[in-house]
Amino acid sequence: SLSVRVFENDFTPIADHAISDLNRALSPAVARINVTGDIEKPIIVRHRAGTGRNGGRIDVHIGENASATLIELIESGDGAFHHMGARFTVEKEGALTRSILQNADAGAVAVGLSAVTLSEKATLKQASIGFGGKLIRLETQVNAVGPEVNVSMDSVAMLEDARHADFSTIVRHECPG
Repeated sequence: SLSVRVFENDFTPIADHAISDLNRALSPAVARINVTGDIEKPIIVRHRAGTGRNGGRIDVHIGENASATLIELIESGDGAFHHMGARFTVEKEGALTRSILQNADAGAVAVGLSAVTLSEKATLKQASIGFGGKLIRLETQVNAVGPEVNVSMDSVAMLEDARHADFSTIVRHECPG
């Protein structure tokens, strides 16, 4: 099953990181998505900033033996300052397939931080495609806290003119073995 709830004034940090601190200060609400079984249809999350400052946070929990596909659309208008934060927790033998499509106008700035925690035998498959903007930085931090996790991450940036895109990944193995 799937449940979604929005919590206002939730200042829980995504991670110990400057982007997380910025996002938490500017976006006190968080959308919590809880998955307790196998979800066949993709969950679509649209992060959209027209112009000016805009941002949001999501907290996704994939339960034990559960699975879901999440498609994130990141769209930023010309002159926008767009900030996003996401926390993903995948429990024992759970699976998350995450697709990220980033598209921005040439004058947009977007920064995002995603923290993924994987328990025993959990799986993360992530694919990102970005078209850049004035400055685009999307970072994913993966913490493997259980043994036998499976991680696959791919990204491509298709840039033209003076567009910039930075997809950064940090993977930590915090489990013996």
